[in-house]
Amino acid sequence: MSARLMIVGLGNPGNQYSRTRHNAGFLALDRFADQLSLPVSWRAKHDGDMAETELFSTKLILFKPMTYMNRSGGPLQKAMASSGISAAEIIVLHDEVELPFGEVRLKKDGGHKGHNGLRDIMAVLGNGNFIRVRIGVGRPERGEIASYVLGNFSSDEQDGFGVVAEKVVREVENWIQGKRQQ
Repeated sequence: MSARLMIVGLGNPGNQYSRTRHNAGFLALDRFADQLSLPVSWRAKHDGDMAETELFSTKLILFKPMTYMNRSGGPLQKAMASSGISAAEIIVLHDEVELPFGEVRLKKDGGHKGHNGLRDIMAVLGNGNFIRVRIGVGRPERGEIASYVLGNFSSDEQDGFGVVAEKVVREVENWIQGKRQQ
């Protein structure tokens, strides 16, 4: 097995953030492992939670930085260095206010569009040359975006997140199998 990828879920640690829109990356990564019934054993490592598994003859390193969203780059850089992973071999799962709730899009390379987790990762890595799966959480009708993404999903959104996670799984599976070349 020579192929490998690191799948990174972005979010904030702590129970007070566990059901927030900003934790869509954490939630999607957990559901990714659950829905595929992957054998995963999380351990604290590199200021994050890390696990290793395999899918389609590809070694997968799953990683959740536990230093809060806007400081995700340092832990990710440490995890990448210890695993010998390059930026081209990471897929970052993150919330996206520019997409309506439930929409999921894979994007290769690009900017951060004001997303503080991506901004920090790009500052630490020196570029945005990685894959990201943008998980739509919608935009607030009024009020601050920061308050909105740090707010809990509505009960309808929580109920519908399983479908969202299935879309994330399909996007990642398709990328691993070489079906997506965006």
